[in-house]
Amino acid sequence: MTARHQIELDLRIPTASAADVAVQHGPPVQQQGLPPLPTPTSSTISASPVSAGHIKDNTARVELKEIKAEDDHNKVVLLHSTPRQQVESPPRYDIQHQSLCFFVNLFCLQGSKLYSFPILDFVPSLLQESSPGSPLSLAATAVSRMTLADQYSGKDIRLETGRDYGDALAYAARSIRDPTKAVEDETIMTVWLLGTYEAIHAILAHRRGDGARSLEAEWKSHVSHIRGAMNLLKIRGTSQLKTARGEKIYSIFKAAIQMRLFVLNSVTSSDFADMELELYQDVDEFVPSKTANTATSFFHNVARLIGQIKMFLLSEKPPERKELVSNYIRRAIRYAEQLDEDMKDWSKQEDYWDMMPAQGAAKGTVWAQYPLLAQSFFFSPWVYLYWLRFLIARVKLYETLIEVVKYDPSNSTGAGKAEWLATEYQIASYRTRIQVSTSELIGLTAYAIGDVSSRGTFSATATGKYPGRAFQEINVVAALQLVIPLKACLRSEHTTDDQKEAIDLAISQISEGFKRQPLNLS
Repeated sequence: MTARHQIELDLRIPTASAADVAVQHGPPVQQQGLPPLPTPTSSTISASPVSAGHIKDNTARVELKEIKAEDDHNKVVLLHSTPRQQVESPPRYDIQHQSLCFFVNLFCLQGSKLYSFPILDFVPSLLQESSPGSPLSLAATAVSRMTLADQYSGKDIRLETGRDYGDALAYAARSIRDPTKAVEDETIMTVWLLGTYEAIHAILAHRRGDGARSLEAEWKSHVSHIRGAMNLLKIRGTSQLKTARGEKIYSIFKAAIQMRLFVLNSVTSSDFADMELELYQDVDEFVPSKTANTATSFFHNVARLIGQIKMFLLSEKPPERKELVSNYIRRAIRYAEQLDEDMKDWSKQEDYWDMMPAQGAAKGTVWAQYPLLAQSFFFSPWVYLYWLRFLIARVKLYETLIEVVKYDPSNSTGAGKAEWLATEYQIASYRTRIQVSTSELIGLTAYAIGDVSSRGTFSATATGKYPGRAFQEINVVAALQLVIPLKACLRSEHTTDDQKEAIDLAISQISEGFKRQPLNLS
């Protein structure tokens, strides 16, 4: 690899804080942090023994004159040297370079160092292998500038981020059409970053009016992205599993598709009517944890059930087959309720899997004003991801059952008062379970941002009592994962107005979290 293709990353190593110590004292979690950064070694200076005569003042003055003369000579040589021989310092504000450094620090380094959460630890090497003007580099720069603009000591570089995004989008489209480039790791990561760009843009513009899109517009954009991402996985086929990095990229991409497809799909929508149910197969996602596999199976079973019910409801059925429809709906309801019943105490199969109430005092932090957003924490970010799947699956399960009950021909207007009351009570009980799971999701906001440690204490750096310190940096991967379920609950017609206001506030706090990054990036 030539020097031209290398990206020199200035990574800021965070100092140990109360949150760091708290994470280290949590339960044992398998860690895969970034390799240690090389530190420059001091050049060895071999000095000969100094004689007593050198201590005398007159000799010292002679030596200083000789050194000064030698320095003057060197300056003359440097001034007369050719431009090729001169060593030029990089400009103080190299926007492209600083943007990439900021991206690696925010998305890769902080997750590994602060939170033992190395999901994107392979991205720095992938960036280093790509050329400076590659689609991957442009996409990473565009994502970075969405948040870097508020901290940059120069012009508002957010004005330039659209150009990088547009160029990366055009290059990625060409790469996907090329059969050779479409299967490369760089292409699929570029597509993932372009989706991340839109997600962060939506968070930063949430409810602000300046470029903010409606939830429906966001949903339509998500639908098109999901279709493209699913096609890209098909194009890559088994080739993506030949290397460790390719397999990890596949796992991340598939998980992202699953979650977005899950929240976008519903039994009343014609979108994804041709959804492939094999996307939700347990065999590819088994891990050495019974509890994790239980949560995964529940998530997949709910997704498959929604797809099967949708296919049945969209199929043509003769009007006289009402009894057939009612029987199918009753069986589906019994199966769905049993799925949820089987998940009782699912997190107690192994230690350290429970969702714990926050224990520390929030006084002096922003969360003292918004206690509903800082209710719970986990011993590990990995456990948090499985709980997200469980909670949003429960919300979607009971949303589906409400629609199914309404669709049941036996619950038509011709039913008696007793049957009508029983149906209303059934719907009300389902709606209550949706609202309980929604409240639990809202209560994870402070933990997702990174202000609640793995011991349940609030980060001291979030209090503002120590102006000399930087803020606790946001756990950007965990925070982005929470936004998707929150927006699904915000869009739901079964959550309360108070919950919708709390979700708006939670997304606004996540947006503010992106702005609390360190001012000194080098």
